[in-house]
Amino acid sequence: MIDLLLGVIEILKADTVVMTLTGGKIYGGKIAREEVENMPEKTIAVKDAGGLERNQTATTISRRFDIICYGETDYEAGVLERAVYDALKSVERVAISGMLIHSATVNGGAFPFEDPDMGWPAKIRTTSVLADERTIV
Repeated sequence: MIDLLLGVIEILKADTVVMTLTGGKIYGGKIAREEVENMPEKTIAVKDAGGLERNQTATTISRRFDIICYGETDYEAGVLERAVYDALKSVERVAISGMLIHSATVNGGAFPFEDPDMGWPAKIRTTSVLADERTIV
């Protein structure tokens, strides 16, 4: 079984603009504990947004992810979010981390988000990712 969350993270880490902005601080789920002391700074958290769609006659799956882009200010969070948008909208049949990702569809626009525990400025956007459910070598 493939780890599609890891695939999304690897796609973002492969983008030079996203990597330059974040310094590689891209996490699945929660932000690493050691990074919390440095916040707010440009950091990405990729989280499941619910919903897994399996095609009964094909070997593809579609999953939704919330991608939260934190920044020092609302503006800086928006700069990072636009870079993430550019990285994901260009995904078309990418082989990465043992999986074949067919596409990433950015759903709707980004909206402001403030971390309820920390109050850090962020932008959040939901993205649907279509992939082959078989591992590739």
